[in-house]
Amino acid sequence: MNGTNKISGSLLVFVLLISIFFCIVSCNSSDTIEISESLPDPDEVHEGNNYQGLRFETINLDNKILTAGFPKIVCFGDSVTFGWNIPYPESYPMLLQKKLKESYPEAIVINSGIGGDTTIGGLVRLQKDVLDYNPDIIIINLGLNDGILIVEELYNEDKAYDAGEEKIRSMISEEDYKLSYKSIIDIIEDEGTAIIIMSTNQILKEVLWEDPEIGELQIENYKKFNRITKDLSGRYGLEHINLWQAFGDPPGPNGYLQKDGIHPNRKGLALIAEMAADRIHSLLDK
Repeated sequence: MNGTNKISGSLLVFVLLISIFFCIVSCNSSDTIEISESLPDPDEVHEGNNYQGLRFETINLDNKILTAGFPKIVCFGDSVTFGWNIPYPESYPMLLQKKLKESYPEAIVINSGIGGDTTIGGLVRLQKDVLDYNPDIIIINLGLNDGILIVEELYNEDKAYDAGEEKIRSMISEEDYKLSYKSIIDIIEDEGTAIIIMSTNQILKEVLWEDPEIGELQIENYKKFNRITKDLSGRYGLEHINLWQAFGDPPGPNGYLQKDGIHPNRKGLALIAEMAADRIHSLLDK
């Protein structure tokens, strides 16, 4: 009995020590997770205002302002909407708001752009980042990431790389792009909210791709995706803004794009805001 008691007592102490150890580890782990998932300090963001997620200014919008403004517009999109490498006041949604206030002093424009977003990602966050604002008009500009080409290296049965063998595909297939875009439109229309669809802007293929053949394929792929959005806007009777064509007008893509060959510069964003303002006026004047 005494031996048994000693063993039981030792076991109990061991279990308690292990429990305390795991409690300390789990507490530290929880703290680490909490820190890693928190938003970075806006003052520590690198030059160019590039970071994942919504703009800090969007996250911190005043609810009182949101409930009072008319018209209330949500610009829903990817890094073009976000304003990659561009300060928040010069993103196209903020330029659009400035233009609209000339005719509608209480106009509110919400920047719901996230860098790297696709129509599939947009469909997931549609309710939280768009519809929950109860907008009067939603401008959709998605497709730049959906249609970007991915070059996959092919491997043989022995899992060895076959030199020169590659497979080129879209980030998102045309079928999935059309399906997810259509789903976004259907959900918004069920809310009775007006929609404006934007095509993707032109890119500089020689900057984006070193291989000229892939560059040509990229251009053709974006044209296919833009045809899908134009067809959808026609079927639903929606306003459509052809950024691809607009960026091809003088001074051409070189004049409207940043050095990365894909994101609009300040001049390009000003053009987008101007075209969006014209369509919004036509919608509200009906």
